[in-house]
Amino acid sequence: MLKNLRHCPERDFDGTLRAGAAEAEFDLPPSRKVANMFHKTLMDPGARMMVGGVTDVTFEELMEAWEAASPDNADLVDRIRTAHCDASLTGVDLFAHSPMADGLRGLIRTVQEADDQRLCSAVRACTKGSGILGILLIQRAPYEPQILRTLMADEMWEQWVRVGRAH
Repeated sequence: MLKNLRHCPERDFDGTLRAGAAEAEFDLPPSRKVANMFHKTLMDPGARMMVGGVTDVTFEELMEAWEAASPDNADLVDRIRTAHCDASLTGVDLFAHSPMADGLRGLIRTVQEADDQRLCSAVRACTKGSGILGILLIQRAPYEPQILRTLMADEMWEQWVRVGRAH
């Protein structure tokens, strides 16, 4: 469908693929709006959480900000709320167990205290996820255009192609 597609930060892959698909009369799933962490609604609670952790921001305040920043993903916010509620019923406060519970200090401490195996696993998972998307997009999509429907319907597509390019 598209030739010489290269992965570069300034390129709008989502828009390019949608335009190419429209020309080829190929239906793709609709775009979703996934909140960007730099969305103005998330900046205030996000900044306070970075400074003071969960003592400066309540879980519900953060969920309300995510919901306002990403109104098309109410079901995702509801699933997060449900998971936190279910954990709370068993006596576990997931918000307090987050690496961000102590703000940026806690996040840095988590990274510093992580052993090599854990850090390498995190990097490998992130790299592998991006690599798989790249392979599917560049190598398989021209021969298997239905893979685009699957890719573009996944939240990872939104994060990798649309939101990840905002900053």
